[in-house]
Amino acid sequence: MAFVNSASSSGERGLMSPYLKLASIELTENQKSISQKSTTSDLNTYSSQTSLEILNPSDIISSYDYPIESIIDGQEGFVLAKITSDSSGKILNCQITASSGFPLLDKQTCTSISARAHVRPIFPPNEPNNQFSVTRRVRWSLPVTAPRPLFLGVTLVGSTAGSEGKVRCRFTDGVTLFVSPGTSCIMQLPTQEVEKGGRSLQLNIVDYYKKLYEFDKRPEYAFNIAMILIANSYTQGFDYLLKASDGGIGQASYLMCSIYTDTKSVSFDLYQPRAAPKRCIMAHEQGIDDGITFIDHYVAANPAIATDEEKRSIAARKQLLRAYTADAVMLVRGDQIVRPDDYPMRENKRQIQGRTVVTFRVGDTGRVDDCLVVESSLSYALDQTVCRRFREAASFTPAVVHGRPSPVWHRQAVNWRAGVRQNPVGGIFGAVLGVLLGAL
Repeated sequence: MAFVNSASSSGERGLMSPYLKLASIELTENQKSISQKSTTSDLNTYSSQTSLEILNPSDIISSYDYPIESIIDGQEGFVLAKITSDSSGKILNCQITASSGFPLLDKQTCTSISARAHVRPIFPPNEPNNQFSVTRRVRWSLPVTAPRPLFLGVTLVGSTAGSEGKVRCRFTDGVTLFVSPGTSCIMQLPTQEVEKGGRSLQLNIVDYYKKLYEFDKRPEYAFNIAMILIANSYTQGFDYLLKASDGGIGQASYLMCSIYTDTKSVSFDLYQPRAAPKRCIMAHEQGIDDGITFIDHYVAANPAIATDEEKRSIAARKQLLRAYTADAVMLVRGDQIVRPDDYPMRENKRQIQGRTVVTFRVGDTGRVDDCLVVESSLSYALDQTVCRRFREAASFTPAVVHGRPSPVWHRQAVNWRAGVRQNPVGGIFGAVLGVLLGAL
């Protein structure tokens, strides 16, 4: 008997901007109240008379401060830095009291602290002083990632043992990743068989989507290529995202709107606030509620030079602040939408599994009239089955805005788990497999 676990889909107002996270940095902060006495520990040490409270620890050092050379060389470690301030809170000095063992990490620690730290001196009773100090520990840590699918002619240069048992993987396009001990650097992609000239060819999913896109230029194919490439750290994906935006895909326009103007969403040079208004307006005109969310701060800061296009984007954004009287509610159970019998037979036989996340538009009639794959299982058949079944079988009460039915975008995850063929039961062959629908 097939196992199916379902949950309703979750509402969505656009998509979160993709970003490429390079590393994690932890700045240990003082959690004590000012009224409490400071104590000495391996994490926080203070002068005998005075100390500081760091007001913005999360803004001081981010993953984008990780030196590229340190990432490539696999450098990690802890740094203890002594921060000295005057009575006004101005940083006077940053001194490394315990090194990570890597000069680049030590130097970047003090560079970031000196440039961004905001502090408040903690005045001890009856002991005035002109200088105040505190020691903070900074942990530089490279993330362990999943093996990387290889697209666009990229190959593996080599792999070596890194720190903490991690395996360092270097690729011909300059990307360096770290995987768990004993894990391969390369993810093998499921292939899609296509017929050409009487021959059966096998292409990975990106190549297959590219063939489809070259044939009829459907923007949905460009969007699918873009999301797979971006998810796997290939910046070429943004070229396809622009093609999808130009082809009328509102979700693509929204992503480019946010990427162009949000410096924290990307780890490479895509910050183009002057290019953002066009994509923001396009997203609005293409029906994405949150199409304009990142421009008003720029116009507010530069009112004298704001272009007509930027002002239009602000006006459009105000129109987007719609009051939902009621959101769309699913009327059909998840196990009646994507069913175990919908598992493509060939993929099940080959034990091809994965996770598909789709974003779909519920129209004003309550039916799904548009569906896009935002996270691919790396199997064309599995991904397209999800969208096909949501178009065919999903039913909702329409969302209501200002008393009228209105389209709304939702998102759904489907986890595919292949099983084995069973003996006939009642004259019908069945497959033991799991199709798990989970709300995001």
